[in-house]
Amino acid sequence: MLKLRFVTILICALLVGTTASANVAQPEPPAALAELSAGWNQILPAGETICSRGTPYAFYVNSGKDPRKLHIHFLGGGACWNGLNCRESASLFTDEVISYDRILNDKSLVQGVFDLERPENPLGEYATVLVSYCTGDVHVGSRTVEYTPELTIQHKGYVNARAALDWVYQNFPVADKVLVSGCSAGSYGAIMHANNIFSHYPQAMHRLLGDSGVGVITPQWDGLEKWGFYDNLAKELPELADVKRDEFIINQLYVANSQRYPEALFTQFTPAADRVQAMFYGLQGGTDWQAGMYARLEALEALPNFRAFISGGSEHCVLPYDRFYTYQANGVPLRDWVDDLMNGEDVPTLKCQNCEVPELTY
Repeated sequence: MLKLRFVTILICALLVGTTASANVAQPEPPAALAELSAGWNQILPAGETICSRGTPYAFYVNSGKDPRKLHIHFLGGGACWNGLNCRESASLFTDEVISYDRILNDKSLVQGVFDLERPENPLGEYATVLVSYCTGDVHVGSRTVEYTPELTIQHKGYVNARAALDWVYQNFPVADKVLVSGCSAGSYGAIMHANNIFSHYPQAMHRLLGDSGVGVITPQWDGLEKWGFYDNLAKELPELADVKRDEFIINQLYVANSQRYPEALFTQFTPAADRVQAMFYGLQGGTDWQAGMYARLEALEALPNFRAFISGGSEHCVLPYDRFYTYQANGVPLRDWVDDLMNGEDVPTLKCQNCEVPELTY
């Protein structure tokens, strides 16, 4: 059974003199890598981290077999941007950090590429950091938004991610290989924070894998602005600071990063009929997500260091699930494609032939 060590924050209140005021001690720093148990560990970072409805933020670390191989994965979990879809009853986004009970009961961290004991896992030796998600803002927000007098959301995904990454940089000072990935909402977090991560490991091999987050958005959608994305974008990629907000598309993050890191490979996996991506596009007022997806990916294929893997079917996300080991396209298993990617090979772009159903290895 996986071991999970909870790192707690102790807050002490000390009475001073005869006054009624209290001084609160500074939180204890999160545990260092050398202090962690084998298996998955939960880390509570200090600072201003918080989940959407005020609960504490935490992330997970597995030190793996080789700390010089580093995998940073941004978890997914929906999004919200107005008083209707941010309501708890709407159930459109994950609003708390994944719990210990859930890890044990539905095996959230032991499937797909996170089953680090599976022999055929191409990432089995990697030290793995799971950047948790609980803010409804695809890891890019830094605002508190009052949608109604009864509904205030802490869109602090950018703040939380940076706190997790600060811990990573302190505890993994060097790396030979770095993979940044993300599923669904985490796919956008991955490309948003890629420059920051890659710049901390300038000598490493750089790879990015976005899973089921192509970024088909409508021009009128205002979610990114509500979350404070554009302020944070200017910090991460100053060359995009003056981007026109009604013309911005997620592709611009890939273009900017690919130009900064021409030796890196930036990749995306998506199902051809992804029902979750299509649903969120519909909530933005969009129609025909699939046509938008093909247009976005075809535009990125003009970049010399971008590759895509388009599978058949509609199942959302592949990295956290065992279908990672059974999906293929044009006879090439996704597992082998990722293995080649992480071994420094130049993988091809692959597209499904019969896109109504997944092409399986067995």
